[in-house]
Amino acid sequence: MRICHISTYPPAHCGIAYYTQALMEGLQKAGAEKQFVLSEPPAEPIKTETLECRPCWQRSRDYVSDIAKHVKEITPDMVLIQYTNDIMGDGNKFHELLKSLRSLGVKTIVNPHSIYPPEWKTHYKPGQDSASFDRAMDENADGIMVHSHRMRSDLMARGIDGMHIAVIPHGSVLRKRRPIDESRKVINVPRNAKVVLFFGFIWLGKGVEFLIDVFGEVSKKVPEAWLYIGGYTRKKVFYTKAYVGSLRARATLRGFSKRFSMWGDFVPDEITPYIYSASDLVAMPYKQDYSSVSGVMHQAAGFSTPMLCSRISKFDEVSESISQSLVADYGDFDAWVQLMSRLLTDENHYLEMKKAVDKFAQQTSWENIAKAHLSLYDRVLHGMPAWDNKTMSPKPAAIHSSDDKNE
Repeated sequence: MRICHISTYPPAHCGIAYYTQALMEGLQKAGAEKQFVLSEPPAEPIKTETLECRPCWQRSRDYVSDIAKHVKEITPDMVLIQYTNDIMGDGNKFHELLKSLRSLGVKTIVNPHSIYPPEWKTHYKPGQDSASFDRAMDENADGIMVHSHRMRSDLMARGIDGMHIAVIPHGSVLRKRRPIDESRKVINVPRNAKVVLFFGFIWLGKGVEFLIDVFGEVSKKVPEAWLYIGGYTRKKVFYTKAYVGSLRARATLRGFSKRFSMWGDFVPDEITPYIYSASDLVAMPYKQDYSSVSGVMHQAAGFSTPMLCSRISKFDEVSESISQSLVADYGDFDAWVQLMSRLLTDENHYLEMKKAVDKFAQQTSWENIAKAHLSLYDRVLHGMPAWDNKTMSPKPAAIHSSDDKNE
């Protein structure tokens, strides 16, 4: 099976690029014949027996003809499009691309990484809202693939046939942790600290201010606790530097400035393993009102690191597949303090959660995810519905602690 991916690709620093790279590696191991990725700069040309990367389009241009030209040359059996509105836009251009690919006789599956509320405004006409955009996507593609059952339900609620929508979880890269002494040295954190990590781009929707407030109370209960922020804002302009400065000031105000540090920039790929290996817990106090899943959560799972997350649709996998003990409502200060403190002090509970995380990571390994992808492609190529009750589900048996007071 010749597979063509339309996506950003490394060295681009974004989750979609890393997602596509990991998926392609998994598909190669699972037996894919040859894969192509049509990307935009800064991706570079690659040509091997099993992989070809063609940087041939840009989001700022009318990418339809550029992409269609290369798809016609490649003659793939399947085209998989990684869709986000910031990359491919939320107007009619994306649907023109789908129509163009259909005219070439190739099958297309769209993987939207977020499903926004139906009334959210878009540039798509007619309708100019998210529901209209998604219905047109369904009309012009041969299948839609999402990462959670919540995302599928949200699409069905706006009139899309559930048989057109497959559910395949986001994959987890299984990584071996680095030695803790070496890792703590890399990020300049004491060896005996209990490290709570926030990883990734920071902005107001990530709830970092709330995390700092929670950690201020946790630090009173756990004197060796340390908060580390691995990441930075997307653009280094004055107001973002001021925002980062306000976070440091907030830590000082909460009384733990000597147990708080930041990487202070985008974390290079070669440093990421050390940051996770130095950490005991990954905190994700996000606040959002649309359905998606978290690449950072899967990254933490792949590094065998328990996480504490907001109880929102983005982290349905945590509550459904790992443990209710690892989720709390955003803004529930007492619950966050209680759960975080317990994870940092109750060794038996921590090891129980770690075991559950490891089980989840194994189930969602890219090797397993790639097999589910190939099964989906085969169904669509043979004119079968994208949905299959046997489609891999992100719902293994979650661990529920008998004394969990937050369920």
